[in-house]
Parts: sequence; structure tokens; C-alpha cells
Amino acid sequence: MEYHVSIKGNDQTLGNADQPFRTISRAAALAVAGDTVIVHKGIYREWVNPLNGGTKDHRIVYKSAGDGEVVITGAERITDWTSIGDNVWVTEVPNAIFSVRHPYDVELGGDWLFDGELNVHLGDVYLDHKSLYETDSLLKVRRPEVWPDARYTEGSLLKWYAEVGPSTTKIWRISVIKIRELKMLKLTSDPTASGQNNQAVITLPSVALRFVKLHHNGSAY
Repeated sequence: MEYHVSIKGNDQTLGNADQPFRTISRAAALAVAGDTVIVHKGIYREWVNPLNGGTKDHRIVYKSAGDGEVVITGAERITDWTSIGDNVWVTEVPNAIFSVRHPYDVELGGDWLFDGELNVHLGDVYLDHKSLYETDSLLKVRRPEVWPDARYTEGSLLKWYAEVGPSTTKIWRISVIKIRELKMLKLTSDPTASGQNNQAVITLPSVALRFVKLHHNGSAY
């Protein structure tokens, strides 16, 4: 079985070449061993968690349709920033855009993190494709200080700070920007559906996955 996905599609259709799905997630919920998911050009901002796995001989294959670049990303582009002076900008985003977990409310932990007083979070803020440095107060965004352990100390002056509310999150950043949530295609060898037995079951030729890597200040990049 072949399923097609297009940014011009609709998840309520049949998911074939003439009536493609809108999201990879919709196709991933249906695909079983031996199926192929063909993804047409575009940027897909979603968490993809395949429901089923295949087998060694009958994989589930996710591949590009070959009509342009396919990108699966966790980044959300935010354009409604407001200047509040001192080269500082603020935006407010609805918490509903974070479909699985709230990255600005989840603290990172591990022995790979630098020791320090700041509890860094899963979320990050980007300016012109560069990761900014999280701080723990708006004052430190307004009056940034160099982080001496930074690889590029001047860049460490570029700060951001977030406050999570019941329904929205405010983000301040130094002087459009991207907010990155750790949403990635989950390549599972333990599918959600019961009774499935698989190993190395999913392949992704010709699909660009913008996975998150760990930035040196502990933020997700």
C-alpha cells in the first residue's frame, strides 16, 4: 500500500496520489509492514510517531516524492515580535502549539550539561539560524553578560528568557525568529500497536530530518 502526503493535502481524504494526506502523522497512523509513505515537497512542522512497525523483510518506507526538498522540523516560525526598548523584543505564543510537551516548561538534566545555577529548558530561540543563550530573568536579557565558557563569548551576549503561563508563553529576546520544540520523527522498534514484532523496520531515503542536537550551553539546537 502506498500513501501520499502533501502540504496541499487533507487528512480526511484517501491519502492516495490524487487525494494526499496533509500530515505525515496521518499516514504514519495507518502504515503497516510493507507500506510506503511518499512525501511531497514542503516543510512539515509536526511530531511523527509511527503507530506500527514493519519487519526485517517488509519495512515501512518513508521517502520523498522527488518533486523537491522534504523537511521534517520541530521549528515554528514566529513573526509577531514587539520591541519594548533596550534592543529587546517580546512575543506571546499559545501553549496549544506544543502538541506533545511544553519545551519551555521542561528542564534539561544530565552529566553532559555544564554545571551552573541556571536550569536550562528543552526549548530554544534562534535568530538568523543561530541559537541564542537562555537566561533566568528579563533583566539579564536587558543587561546581558558574557558567558566565559562559551566558545564564542561575544555570541553569548545574545540572550532569551521565557515565562510560561496557563494558556500562553511569553518569550523575550535580544535583537524573523524561530522557536524550536523538540519534536522529531520517532523511529520506533517498539511500536505502539500490540502484537507487532519488528527490527530495524523504518527507512527514510531522500527525506531531510532537521533533528535536534545539543548546543554547548545545554539548549536544544
